[in-house]
Amino acid sequence: MVLSLFTVNVWAVLVAGAAYFVTGAVWYGVFAEPWMAGIGKTRDQLQSRPIDYVVSLICEIGVVYGVAVGINAFGATGVLEAIFVAAVLWFAFSLLPAIVHYAYEERSLSLLLVNKGYDFVGMVVAATILSVWV
Repeated sequence: MVLSLFTVNVWAVLVAGAAYFVTGAVWYGVFAEPWMAGIGKTRDQLQSRPIDYVVSLICEIGVVYGVAVGINAFGATGVLEAIFVAAVLWFAFSLLPAIVHYAYEERSLSLLLVNKGYDFVGMVVAATILSVWV
């Protein structure tokens, strides 16, 4: 059982990770203004380096791998069960720890909603891809 827990479809994880990454481009395009207000920067102050995108993609593939392991561990079959697993993982390991950090850092609720909303949508997109990839 332990071995099957970590057996995932690598191609599905890579594709779902890329989809998570693209979701981020769309998400932060739509929510650019509240995000920039939340971090206290203007568009002119932001500069992304190519390494930032590489790191983001690698980390998002890692998150998707965790979602795939969770789907397998819970024995989720079908899209809705996979989304439920992703939502539980997001709530426990993304949202709740972020609330703690944001409270101590005195960050805004709107920034939390933008950042963690993206993680939720990205994980749901990934779970959907993973669940339909057979």
